[in-house]
Amino acid sequence: MARNISALCLIIMIIVSCMEFGTLTLAEPSADHIESVQVYDVETAEPPTVIPAKTVKPQKIKKKPAYFTDIKDGKITISSLKSICKYVGKRYDIDPELLQAIAFVESDYEVNCNGISGDKGLCQIVERFHTERMEKLNVTDIYDPYSNILLCADFLAELKVSKYGGDIYFVLMAYNMGLNGATRHYKDGTISKYVYKVMCEYKNLKGDD
Repeated sequence: MARNISALCLIIMIIVSCMEFGTLTLAEPSADHIESVQVYDVETAEPPTVIPAKTVKPQKIKKKPAYFTDIKDGKITISSLKSICKYVGKRYDIDPELLQAIAFVESDYEVNCNGISGDKGLCQIVERFHTERMEKLNVTDIYDPYSNILLCADFLAELKVSKYGGDIYFVLMAYNMGLNGATRHYKDGTISKYVYKVMCEYKNLKGDD
């Protein structure tokens, strides 16, 4: 019996001690403690909106064509003809206006013009006389404006290095009637009407610049 009472007393003492200990631990913090504590107010900021960079593709630079072909009502347009004559003339060191003047006198700018002697195209090229030249220049369509003017310029360049090639009047006469005929007339001091027509148109074109 005495043991039970002793045990009971011991239990009561433990309970009382625990209650006192709990009161201390659960007490409000002192004013000094509150003042010593620094409180930080942390604002919650939203992360910045990241805009994905666009992939910029390098732009391809479009090269302007050296010349163009434009035909209306069977005739090459003036702007197209000038572009071709300028391109070919630069290649052979021949005045573009001279090539244009020849095309005007020979065909009046008609692309598919045919002469009575087998002359073809803008500059009235006789195919049978220029087969080797066509092969050299890779010309397959003699009516093609660029190809026809190219053949004309190549022939003029060849005539320019002939015996009397330093004279444009002789070169034009040889272009029209052949080297032998032009040489004969040139020695006689005569100039064909064809030459005067071309030179007249040539001067008109130069005057328009």
